Amino acid sequence: MQEDRIQFVYTWLMATRAGAATMCVWGGIAHMVLLKDIGFTRMTNEERIVSTLCTSLPAEGVSFVPRSDRRGNLTGEEQAAWEARLRAGPTGMRIYHAADDAPVSPTKLPVQVLSAVLAASLVSSVLCLAIATSWRRVGLAALLEVLVS
Repeated sequence: MQEDRIQFVYTWLMATRAGAATMCVWGGIAHMVLLKDIGFTRMTNEERIVSTLCTSLPAEGVSFVPRSDRRGNLTGEEQAAWEARLRAGPTGMRIYHAADDAPVSPTKLPVQVLSAVLAASLVSSVLCLAIATSWRRVGLAALLEVLVS
């Protein structure tokens, strides 16, 4: 019984290490090679837009245009007015971070590695408990990745 537990922990640790390494390598490839500049367009009048953002936005965060109270407090008329603004456009999403931050900093890599280790440990825990063949476990891991991302 003790040997089974040791074998389980060893298998779980190896699966976690392999999964975390795979996620880190794939994340690097996906961000630096495959998805480089995909879907992003250059802003015209960037200086004016940045100036307006700095003076107009009260705080950092994510917001949508047109704005709506998504807590379920809308009346029927307010919901209809919001839908009309949405259909008329323009629509958008804003992710605003006011503080200066380096594109690559000493804290970002450890956070990325830690998140990969945590995600891999969760997936390897599920896979170790699954009663399935190896290929079905690979399929389950892929399904979990799709659901998480």
